[in-house]
Amino acid sequence: SKIAVSDASGKVAVSSIASSELFTPAHGELYDNIATSTITTNGTTYVKWTGSTIGNTKGVTGDITNDNLTIDSGQGGVYKISYSVTFSANTTDTYYWTVNAGGSAQGKMRMISNVVTTGASYTINCVGIVTLAATNTIDLGCFATSGRIVTVTYANLNVVKISN
Repeated sequence: SKIAVSDASGKVAVSSIASSELFTPAHGELYDNIATSTITTNGTTYVKWTGSTIGNTKGVTGDITNDNLTIDSGQGGVYKISYSVTFSANTTDTYYWTVNAGGSAQGKMRMISNVVTTGASYTINCVGIVTLAATNTIDLGCFATSGRIVTVTYANLNVVKISN
């Protein structure tokens, strides 16, 4: 690829640049578009939030059947990931939320909520920077003692590419 550059005197010249140096923007969003969705925790893994709707996407594919986002070919890089969840639970307990990216729970994206009143609404928010490869999938999950019923009243998951 070639770009126009200017030197200190203002003279414009054409210069070659490696295509890997060109930034290719990408972003994707899932949000909850129904009154509520539920998660039944299993005590061993992060159980995926379901009931998503695809928001704005470019270079990221949204999948409401699997409730995830997939980084498109050629769009690997560094991403700012954010999520927000409002939920209630049927049992007092500690509830962990995180983003699963590229097949693994992202520890630095984990948020903890201690539910002390059943049926009350709790809101968590998280933002982190994660390196993602093309074809990596991203989803949101909840972990707690087995058999807990989590009712999600609002959720939003965003990925925005910030660097190649």
